[in-house]
Amino acid sequence: MRREAAPLAGELSGHIFFADRWDGTDDALYAALRLLCRMSQTGERLTEFRRALPPLLATPEFRVPCPDATKAEVVSRTARRLAPEAPFDPAMGLRMERPQGWWLIPASGAEPKLTLRAEGRDGAALEALVGEMRQALAAAGVAAEF
Repeated sequence: MRREAAPLAGELSGHIFFADRWDGTDDALYAALRLLCRMSQTGERLTEFRRALPPLLATPEFRVPCPDATKAEVVSRTARRLAPEAPFDPAMGLRMERPQGWWLIPASGAEPKLTLRAEGRDGAALEALVGEMRQALAAAGVAAEF
């Protein structure tokens, strides 16, 4: 959020971060109040707001075994191979953005695994993105069963 100067950021886990008036802190009650404030200002109903959001499909979190000693290097090597198309931040991982969605490969900070996610505009897009992520891992020598 800070790097991109985005006014709002979110995680698939449901965490929402605001850049203004709250120092980027994640707080569910604050997020609920901001939504209610928006609804009161626009007169829009919550159901209308929700329907206007683009439909997206997301994978569950895929956790692929990868030894602690090599997981960071696997992500880094994959990022170098895909550069400059896929931005890489050692703290956040490798993120590939496509018109139909995105995929992410970070090294887990807590266990010997890679934690993978993808989001697509529809089922076919999501399937293609997951296939591309599998190919990227296979090229790095990681057989990913997900």
